[in-house]
Amino acid sequence: MGFLASLFKRRKEAPVEPLGSVDFDDSRVVFRYRDRVEGIAWRDLIEVGIVTTDEGPFQEDVYFLLLGPKQRERLFDSAWRKGQ
Repeated sequence: MGFLASLFKRRKEAPVEPLGSVDFDDSRVVFRYRDRVEGIAWRDLIEVGIVTTDEGPFQEDVYFLLLGPKQRERLFDSAWRKGQ
């Protein structure tokens, strides 16, 4: 294989594993990470933000910021909803 071919060869990268999972229903959104579970009711949610970095696509690079009246800030990774 030539030098140029080796530069453009497709590399198999390990898929990014999510740091946790996010689940939601009509009343609340819940984030699960290892043995930690945090959630907030939709009615208590004051602000939703999205933070991105230039780490992707092979590193986690999208984070959700959920703010409520009793929390200063909660930063969740881009885990997908269960079942998807």
